[in-house]
Amino acid sequence: MAKWKRAKAIAAVTMASAMVMTTPVWAAEEYDLNNPPVVDTEAGQLRGFMNEGTYTFLGVPYAQAERFQAPQKVEAWDGVRNAQSYGTICPIQNQTSVGSDEFVWPHRYWVQNEDCMNLNVWTQSLDTEAKKPVIVFFHGGGFTNGSSVESAAYDGKNLSEYGDAVVVTVNHRLNVLGYLDVSEYGEDYQYSGNCGTADMIASLKWVKENIANFGGDPDNVTIFGQSGGGCKVLNMFATSEAEGLFDQAVVQSGGEGHIDQDIAKKVTAKTLEILGISDNEVEQLKEVPYDTLDAAATEAQKQVGEELGTSVGWS
Repeated sequence: MAKWKRAKAIAAVTMASAMVMTTPVWAAEEYDLNNPPVVDTEAGQLRGFMNEGTYTFLGVPYAQAERFQAPQKVEAWDGVRNAQSYGTICPIQNQTSVGSDEFVWPHRYWVQNEDCMNLNVWTQSLDTEAKKPVIVFFHGGGFTNGSSVESAAYDGKNLSEYGDAVVVTVNHRLNVLGYLDVSEYGEDYQYSGNCGTADMIASLKWVKENIANFGGDPDNVTIFGQSGGGCKVLNMFATSEAEGLFDQAVVQSGGEGHIDQDIAKKVTAKTLEILGISDNEVEQLKEVPYDTLDAAATEAQKQVGEELGTSVGWS
């Protein structure tokens, strides 16, 4: 095995020396802390860092959106944008107790902001011709909680090294921000009931358009997710706009999940009622503080569920 590894390394160095690179490629032993790796994306350049031979780019914006509206491409920026720390995660309910699984699955909570559409990339090469397999991870937590940094296990470095692959983890809108269906109240909100899903599709489009600059093959993309993330993977199969954006999929313990549209509309109507917002004042929903909005929607789900004799959630 040791001889095989040495042979593989020698072959890789020989092949690399024979290539004519159009963009710089850093080797771990040549890495200069004062000259961190920089890559080009459609929106602009990103500055990452090396972690024991793995190129790492964190908090990379892949889309932007107003509350309850579809994601749009990120506005281009000038200069080099820092991508050396995690981006913000989607707001979630205040956590007031320790989870029963905390011993085996310690949670990490991070800075929260509605502008949470960002992703993280780990890769072994920045050679645009490397064409390494790409693995995109959707986190668990149902459609309510969680983030790409919720667990230390979500760090993609080890998987990237082990599989010599480009690993991507994604943050997207959740709970009331990602799935409250306000589509009946204006054309601007026609995709509101699936904003979280639209975000994930936007992340896959970003991968398709940019991942070659991180050494990845845009035509060899595997998506996978655990628990709620597995459900998100299944939703990609049911979403026509995701067609052609991934090639393989892995579902880890997740099942199919969706909200009946009639029930979703009842939840929205009840949410407006609880907030004291009339049908012709829906614009006010954009100004309601997140905690107030989420509490109203959670209470609406409870009341609608009691009325229908079922449990109502976001999936």
